[in-house]
Amino acid sequence: MDWNIDRKISSITVDGLDVIKVGIEKIRDSVAYWTASQKREEKFEETVRQLNVTSTKKLGLDCVTRWNSTFLMLQTALLYKDVFIRLSKRDAQYNSLPSEREWGFARDVCQKLKFFFKVTELFSGTKYPTTNQCFPNICEIRLELRDWLHSENQVIREMAKRMVEKFDKYWSVVHGVVGVSAVLDPRYKINVLEFYFKLLFPTSYTEEVDKVRALCYKLLKEYQCPNSMMEGIGDSSSQSSSIDYPILQAMARDLLAIPVSTVASESAFSTSGRLVSPHRSRLHPDTMEALMCAQSWLWAAEMKGNELSILHFSTLVN
Repeated sequence: MDWNIDRKISSITVDGLDVIKVGIEKIRDSVAYWTASQKREEKFEETVRQLNVTSTKKLGLDCVTRWNSTFLMLQTALLYKDVFIRLSKRDAQYNSLPSEREWGFARDVCQKLKFFFKVTELFSGTKYPTTNQCFPNICEIRLELRDWLHSENQVIREMAKRMVEKFDKYWSVVHGVVGVSAVLDPRYKINVLEFYFKLLFPTSYTEEVDKVRALCYKLLKEYQCPNSMMEGIGDSSSQSSSIDYPILQAMARDLLAIPVSTVASESAFSTSGRLVSPHRSRLHPDTMEALMCAQSWLWAAEMKGNELSILHFSTLVN
């Protein structure tokens, strides 16, 4: 079981990126152009040295189905903005340079999405519980979006409007359960609900707190069991601090064990393992089909060879 929070954040963020779709395409084409061959890469690196750009990050194409890879591509490309401008004057074939306005939009959007990137990375962790950290971070996202709605930048306002519509749809589904998880964290308890609901619902925050409190009591009743069973739980936990609160221990154990994300961060943020690489995705369909078929045939031949080796080994052993 999981809550797919990472997918919900991804869906919200993709809607935000659509606002600067044209600018992103130009930056993507620019990155593809200057990483298409070793000669172009060398020319790019030479210009980087000439302009004394201190960054050592490598240009990399994004995976269009992963917003976080698009964020990283934009973040790196922005560091080399002056390099792209200089190269556009030296290479007549390079014709996908973003305008100054599009660079500005990309920079503003990157600054805004940095928080989403950090939250997604946090939720995708596998070496620590993530459920108890979900509620405060989801609330922080909503507060950020509310601020963006009043931004001086029209693009940011339009981006926030789209994201808020989808966020509110998801919020109505998840906020009660993640609120219970926050209450079960001894660092937060009911105080965290009161703090954030006052900010999010100034006129009705007590009602929202009461809803989560009622859900906590309802869940508590579900976990209640006969005294004989309670004694068994207490005996097995005699050396644990949970001896006085066995039901709460069971609730916390079950709820906090639910992963917020469906995938680990190393998978969510990885751009490896793609069936079609960024450069091959720009090839003619017939060429692409030929390459994929050849790969399949070669792999089948290799697997057949391995099977014959295993069969030969088994014969020798027998």
